[in-house]
Amino acid sequence: MNELSKIQEVSSRYGVTARTLRYYEDMGLIVSTRNEEYAYRMYDEVAITRLKQILILRKLNISIKDIKHIFEASSSDAVLEALGKKADDIDNEVALLHELKEIEAQLATSNYNGNPSNINHLLDVTEKLDDIRITTPLAIRAYRLKSLGAMRFIGKKYPGEKEAREEWKEKGLYAILEKQLKGVHRDFYEDGDAPMGLMSMRDGFEYWLGYFTSEGTVVPEGFEYEDFPKRDLGVCWIYGKEDEIYMEGIEDVAWKKLEEEGFGWLPDCGDWWMERYSHNRWAADKMGYGISDICFFVKITP
Repeated sequence: MNELSKIQEVSSRYGVTARTLRYYEDMGLIVSTRNEEYAYRMYDEVAITRLKQILILRKLNISIKDIKHIFEASSSDAVLEALGKKADDIDNEVALLHELKEIEAQLATSNYNGNPSNINHLLDVTEKLDDIRITTPLAIRAYRLKSLGAMRFIGKKYPGEKEAREEWKEKGLYAILEKQLKGVHRDFYEDGDAPMGLMSMRDGFEYWLGYFTSEGTVVPEGFEYEDFPKRDLGVCWIYGKEDEIYMEGIEDVAWKKLEEEGFGWLPDCGDWWMERYSHNRWAADKMGYGISDICFFVKITP
């Protein structure tokens, strides 16, 4: 008999967040099932085996894109190619570290100091090393948005992020809702008018796509809403490549950064977290990296 495991059980057993499991499913890496007795995602033995394979490859820092390519390939060539690329990266990193050691030795000599070409060489080696070593998203900034006041979130609710993004793009819902909310106060903070991906685990996973608006805003036909009382919002900037921004436990990485900055958990809103799709920051730099905002409701400051 092919035993089915609930998403919470799989998440706990393998140390993978429910959000990551849904992302793997959205990417076509694993498949879930549902039955009449249980409304939420469940995973069979085939999916569990595939998940174990994914986790091994992720420990080797192989990207989601390359993992997808490996699973879709009809031979072992894709695995060998990915592992070969990873070995090359390690070799390149070792070579660059040796080069940095040589530069360090030269820095101790008087004839190196003040030489622009040597300084440029140092910067060039450091940048190349960063290209290799930055392979997972980094929490680079955490800050508090104070006392935002009561707000209403207007949008639509989905069982997963992929379904939401596809429908909003296909039906042009961003432009439609923007037009219907014209004149409504949404600029609560910097980039406050940006769309949000609002998530909760209160009754199994739910994903909302939409906008925060002022309290009591009339909800346009075809859309839904959630009301939130006065809150502080803790924001963490996650820097990385787009296909890696959904790495397992990314919300945990963001919350840990917020905790380090002294932010307190808000028990009555602990089931909610969100991604702010900032117009200003999600623009890839020359390395193909951008910044995503992961946000949590936090205790209001005195």
